[in-house]
Amino acid sequence: MRLVLKFVALMFLASTAVAENGTVHDCDFKVARGKWLSEKVIFGVGEKSGDVSVYDGIIHHAEGKPIFARVSRNDEKRFVIHWRVSMPDKFGRTADIKFRLTYFRKNGKASIVSDVQGYDNFDSASGRCKLSKGKV
Repeated sequence: MRLVLKFVALMFLASTAVAENGTVHDCDFKVARGKWLSEKVIFGVGEKSGDVSVYDGIIHHAEGKPIFARVSRNDEKRFVIHWRVSMPDKFGRTADIKFRLTYFRKNGKASIVSDVQGYDNFDSASGRCKLSKGKV
């Protein structure tokens, strides 16, 4: 499993849409089985542009490469990003899924929520992010 996670991290760094220096957030979440969430989420924030690209197992399955995320909050306490993925569900329909990831700057903790459009429930998980500098 660790080899797969390292591969995902390398794929993110090698294939991000933005080629500039920035901060890479490598996040691990405790996800219950059967949820519309990934245990590993990697996102990068461009140092100059502020653009955010995000990658996880769901994005890998739906898009095959990192996608851009929207920043909704960026202050001294937290950094919040949102993105959307459309992919087939187990019934052959297309599921439109909204994601929100919140990174808490003070302690490195993070939370993630997925909301499959058209359903009343949502999935959530908590975890931690490790930061590094690199190409994003």
